[in-house]
Amino acid sequence: AATPTSAPLIPQMRGRVGIGALWDVDCDVDCWVWVKGQSQPVYYGNKTNQFARFGEDMRHATREAEWVELVGVNNLDDVDAYLNLYEGRGPVQGKVCLCWDGRTYLGNFAIPATSGNKHADLENRANSKYWTRINLRQLLAQTPPG
Repeated sequence: AATPTSAPLIPQMRGRVGIGALWDVDCDVDCWVWVKGQSQPVYYGNKTNQFARFGEDMRHATREAEWVELVGVNNLDDVDAYLNLYEGRGPVQGKVCLCWDGRTYLGNFAIPATSGNKHADLENRANSKYWTRINLRQLLAQTPPG
């Protein structure tokens, strides 16, 4: 269940809009964000476009999150976000964070793969055990802002 909080899980996101993830296994999980109207996703290999900016590539995000800031995005339906087990051993579980409209929403994620695939199946991510989708609308809907 998602929970709104007043303090962001990602200090760099205070007062901003964005998506991030933390995990507790020694591996590299990558955050990928697509914004409608942009041909390329924002991730560690493509750090910026008109609507999004990649924060920092965290290879072991036990204390600091990997995150993407959204700029000028007014509708979450225009955003699609995924996490990929890029390298290391899984399965991986952790927290996802959505900073939206002055609130921070937290949820859980899991990637069942036992090893990374360096996003080799990017085009099949919706059906891959190496990827998990961050359902942004579900994060907002599970718990009303308090």
